[in-house]
Amino acid sequence: MKTVGIIAEYNPFHNGHLYHIRESRRLTGAGYVVVVMSGDFVQRGGPALADKYTRTRMALCGGADLVLELPACFSCASAEYFAGGALALLDGLGVIDFLSFGSECGDASALMECASILLKEPPVYRAALRKAQKEGMTFPAARKEALSACLSSESSLSSKILDSPNNILGAEYCRALLANNSRIQPVTIPRKGSGYHNLQLPSGAGDTAAFASASAVRNALAVSDVFPDNLSSQLPDCSLSLLRKLYSAGRLVSEEDFSQIIHYRLLQASSPDDLMPFLDMTPDLARRIMNLLPEYTGYAEFLSLLKTKQVTLTRVRRCLLHLLLDIRTSEIRRDGLSFEVPYGRILGFKKSASPLLKEIKTSGSLPLITKVADAASQLHGHGLQMLQKDIRASEIYHCICQAKSTGHIYNEYRISPVIL
Repeated sequence: MKTVGIIAEYNPFHNGHLYHIRESRRLTGAGYVVVVMSGDFVQRGGPALADKYTRTRMALCGGADLVLELPACFSCASAEYFAGGALALLDGLGVIDFLSFGSECGDASALMECASILLKEPPVYRAALRKAQKEGMTFPAARKEALSACLSSESSLSSKILDSPNNILGAEYCRALLANNSRIQPVTIPRKGSGYHNLQLPSGAGDTAAFASASAVRNALAVSDVFPDNLSSQLPDCSLSLLRKLYSAGRLVSEEDFSQIIHYRLLQASSPDDLMPFLDMTPDLARRIMNLLPEYTGYAEFLSLLKTKQVTLTRVRRCLLHLLLDIRTSEIRRDGLSFEVPYGRILGFKKSASPLLKEIKTSGSLPLITKVADAASQLHGHGLQMLQKDIRASEIYHCICQAKSTGHIYNEYRISPVIL
């Protein structure tokens, strides 16, 4: 039976995600949907709104058959690491036929063409990239400029393809497929409804009226003193119910909740050299952090102090999060352009997916972790160290939850996967 893989954050799971899963099944004819999902921290460099097991339940209710956790060292990293780690995990399962992702352009062949240039980095591309960065452009802007320099007048590909966030991530997925020489076929579904960064909930009529962005859902919850009634049209029933429960318990998490703990972690550094081992850190940013640390009054304010024309706000967020989670550059292994993911940790599955799990155990090259307490018998060395980073990340996340919600108890070693 055909199986489609999806790489997601579901922060939170909304109607657009439900549409994506249904369309993925329809277009590929897949009998199973396997989701590789970020854990408790996400790619923009902050905590997820809801914990990973709550979001897993949302995904299973929304049509996923199996949900695996993307290790923390990939889930809160740049698009290259995020896509490369997730694709390596899907490849290692040995059963995935398609990779389905949303995009603004809806053109998999164009994204593959873009990915080929990004992967091969021809001389024209490298020269244009260096020139743009020397002129003070951020890396995303410089990369767009370099891509444009590689396109001929006959090419159907436009450099504007990198203007949109889902296109950028889609190109990285395609690049990872090429780098891994993967047999998985890319399928992209045009994004419908609000834009990725749109903070307003839709109010119009039509089939896209209920397709709010995840950013808009999070924003609605952040700015309201009560649970917003208008979210009922934006979320599947399961997601709505679970978010209401977390909201009532005071367990919805924002990046500002981590302000004090990040400040404390920064105070442990005595020089810029202490910051350099962490993923995404640069000498300039490390010096800037140490110079401005005495002015720390809150997380959001500190981010605005650190942002420059050359360094994006998201890059700064990721650097600070890597410091908090102790994610170091040296700990991420790769063979050329392919990343190493040594295990697949199951967050949840449907009972009807038992044949799929058996096939993964037969055809896959990765051990499946269902209980952390048993992991020591399945992993060693690098794999065990990576899993310990995931455990640390969730413990830090739930430390904040405990501060927000009286009586909240959580233990990574005792919790079991969600089974529906």
